[in-house]
Amino acid sequence: MKLITWNRIIALLSSVFAASAFAHSGHHLAGGGSFFSGFMHPITGIDHLAAMLMIGVIGGSLAAKVGIRIIAMTAVALIMGFMLGHVLSANSTAELVVSFSLVALPLTFFAMKKKAIVTSLAAMSLLTFGATHGFVIGSEVTGNAMMFGLGTSLSSVCLCLMAFVLARTIQRRSEQALPAAH
Repeated sequence: MKLITWNRIIALLSSVFAASAFAHSGHHLAGGGSFFSGFMHPITGIDHLAAMLMIGVIGGSLAAKVGIRIIAMTAVALIMGFMLGHVLSANSTAELVVSFSLVALPLTFFAMKKKAIVTSLAAMSLLTFGATHGFVIGSEVTGNAMMFGLGTSLSSVCLCLMAFVLARTIQRRSEQALPAAH
């Protein structure tokens, strides 16, 4: 049994990043509500970057179809939360939920390897993460919210898919190397 794997290292690093995340510190406001500022938002915010990469790793560690569904469901929840957040206004409770969700994502990774009820709870935590994170982003955007939201969504999905492919590649290569080690 291999105790240290790339997936565990990434999960641990993601939980460390969550503690120092500067959630919604206005790093997206410099460019206003443009597509480019929306696209850069998940890349320049450590909280978004860590979360999107972790979601991709979670998806990449499962069967391909399940992993793609997880990424798609998270993206839809993010978009729906964004639209609600833009129409309504965020409060400190939503910020708190986003912060806790960043700590919960690495735990979700391990939980999805367990029983069906735990898998359901893990999926709900991913959807909650996407919706609350989108809500906070939507409530803070200025300018053209539609273009900003489109940029944020596209960038988020790209980050998730890159981590998905990387996790699957690492997993496949470690499985190929395992028989050679014995």
